Amino acid sequence: MPELDLQAFTARRRDALRDRLREGGLDAFITFHPSHRRYLTGFDGSFGYVLVSATGDDVMLTDWRYVTQTAEQSPALEVVELKKDKHLWTPLAQALADRGARRLGFESARVPHAWHADGAEAVGGVAWVPTKGWVERQRAIKDAYEIGKLRAAQAITDAVFAEVKRMVAPGVSERDLAVEMRHRIELAGGDNSPGLPIVASGWRAALPHGRASSKRIERGEFVLFDFGAIKDGYFSDMTRTVACGDVSPAHRDIYQLVLQSEQAGVALAAAGVTGQAIDRACRDPILAAGYREGQMHGYSVGHGLGLEIHEDPFLSEGYEAPLEAGMAITIEPGVYLPGETGVRVEDTVLLTEDGCEVFDTSPRELEVI
Repeated sequence: MPELDLQAFTARRRDALRDRLREGGLDAFITFHPSHRRYLTGFDGSFGYVLVSATGDDVMLTDWRYVTQTAEQSPALEVVELKKDKHLWTPLAQALADRGARRLGFESARVPHAWHADGAEAVGGVAWVPTKGWVERQRAIKDAYEIGKLRAAQAITDAVFAEVKRMVAPGVSERDLAVEMRHRIELAGGDNSPGLPIVASGWRAALPHGRASSKRIERGEFVLFDFGAIKDGYFSDMTRTVACGDVSPAHRDIYQLVLQSEQAGVALAAAGVTGQAIDRACRDPILAAGYREGQMHGYSVGHGLGLEIHEDPFLSEGYEAPLEAGMAITIEPGVYLPGETGVRVEDTVLLTEDGCEVFDTSPRELEVI
């Protein structure tokens, strides 16, 4: 399949945000949040301010390190180089004046109070208008470019897991497996997430985010892998729990219960269903089996996935808004018994009007290695 034109997609994303500006009576919008910056422009550097204008002439304000990179990755934007200690306010004021912008939207949940106060004082004649969740709501619905990258990231994840799970054996350490995963993800063309992989065995599998340790795997234990690759900025996120040799019948029962819970959530997932409903579909079988809230997944059974590993929407008791087609979400119930064991199974699905597409291809039935 030919590579999709990222710039065509970023232009449409800025146009959609521009429509929101006009609806809100704003002349421009500024963001420096890394994921929002990349989503709106394709620029993947570490510093820059994106100014989206209601008039359509958008700007990237950045420093000398990224002038050439911005021109290459975001050719539709005017590039303004910030001088003198990356001083923003005078160039921003000029960019706003050039566009006749009098009302500037900023991300109230993303910017420090001091930054906003300094800007409001320095940039005269402009009303600074707080906004919340505008770009997040756009990003929740994935376009064709994003879906392709999510699929590619998951393909790397499945391929690496097929290789690494064969290395599970008594005496192998969790850290050994984690290092192998990270190395093989990069060899396969992906990048690694700073917080992953989670590799936890035996009693440590009861730690929902148990980072890999020097603990060595023993026969008869579960080994929980939670990891993913990043492809061109887009995350995959998958959890599989395997057994090192035979596990006890009681632990097999726990695995089957978690798998039943996860599949109930996948079966329900579709546009129009709420995150609350999917959370309950996963939670109810575990509660019915007699487990308490403190022994299972916490406030949320899943989350959105894209340029961030945790983003809108969230599958929780409090998420009552209907989910929409094009949302990519994880479904990841678990049972955790402190000091004993833990099991989690997680898939990423893309919501459609009549169901969902599961990205993961790794087996879900219990594998005994």
